[in-house]
Amino acid sequence: MKKIIFSIFILFISHNIFAQNGWNEVWSLQEIPFQDPTGNSDFARVLAGFDTDEDGWGEFLTGYTDYDSNYIFLYEATGDNSYEMVWHYKFPYKSDSRYAAAVSDIDNNGKVEIIVGWASLVDSDNPNPPRIFTFEWNGIVGENNYGRDNGDGTFNPTHQSKMELPDDTQWNPYSMVVEDIDKDGKDELILGIRSGGRGREVLIASVTGGDLSGFGRFQIEYNFQNEESGSNYCTTVGDLDNDGLTDIVEVVWWKLTLRMFEATGPNTYEHVNDLDQIYSSQDIDYGSVDGARILDINGDGKNEFVMAAADDAAVDNELFIIQNVTDISAITAADVVSFYTFPKTLRPNGLPLYSGLRSMDVGDPDHDGKISLLICGGENGLIYDLEYKGEGDL
Repeated sequence: MKKIIFSIFILFISHNIFAQNGWNEVWSLQEIPFQDPTGNSDFARVLAGFDTDEDGWGEFLTGYTDYDSNYIFLYEATGDNSYEMVWHYKFPYKSDSRYAAAVSDIDNNGKVEIIVGWASLVDSDNPNPPRIFTFEWNGIVGENNYGRDNGDGTFNPTHQSKMELPDDTQWNPYSMVVEDIDKDGKDELILGIRSGGRGREVLIASVTGGDLSGFGRFQIEYNFQNEESGSNYCTTVGDLDNDGLTDIVEVVWWKLTLRMFEATGPNTYEHVNDLDQIYSSQDIDYGSVDGARILDINGDGKNEFVMAAADDAAVDNELFIIQNVTDISAITAADVVSFYTFPKTLRPNGLPLYSGLRSMDVGDPDHDGKISLLICGGENGLIYDLEYKGEGDL
């Protein structure tokens, strides 16, 4: 699986930092599938680290949203440093934003699903199009067959949902996690809604009524809406205060605003804390694009909240941490501490290259037993590999 992760990074960003850290380019996608070969795209999202058809070959999912015709597609390893497209889906609706995605067995029937949150564009012709598209694997080992097979190489979703949205409501999902956060034995779909007609949202849903291939449907368990400035580009989950209950942290790009929630029982959630505009007095508009995680990075048995954040001008990039938490509701702005400043980068002509941060993954790519934070730069094309030194405080 590590080879897939390496290649995905290299698909979309340059490798001028790799030589310093032993990274090597092993594969790249030279043309955008289904579009003019001379075109370009920011590729809305990449997911990796799974083997959905259980044949022993790893896969990754990616796609784009910035054309008149937009696709998601699945690539699978075919050998050493070799990958090919094995499945794709063309969305029938234009998009108003990048998409959210997860790969999991959301209806718990033993067959994995590709789940996509699509910011379907609302207009007079489509006042309430589907927003969540689910494609279930057919269960045959070695077959990359997801959704309802049309028999001609194309597929339809196994299930589509409007998520109980009223007509004429734009809804732009960005973050998606599948996990049993309320410990009721059923997975939940946790969504962070970047923006839309109801503002910024955190929405939690689960499947009821059976399999999604039959009469199953999504039922909303909790929905928090807030019409405020900024966008929710990052919603993450974990037990931050180490009390055995799962927490949800929403990061709003509004001078670093954090909203915190906790699953207190089956289908029961509480909004427990708000840290509003932490950097208001400094007038720095920090935010994070899929760059926050809750994990025990130093192996002391206590989880930390780690966030790679950039300001809106892409000038200042910082790594923030919240640690030693015993009660998530008691966290204050003083607990949000910057502990690493990303170095500035220069253009070949020596002028500054202002670049934000895009996403963060966590792993041990060099297999030395120490956790690394792998953070993507934006316009500078860098990957930052920040490794815990293995002893002492963070």
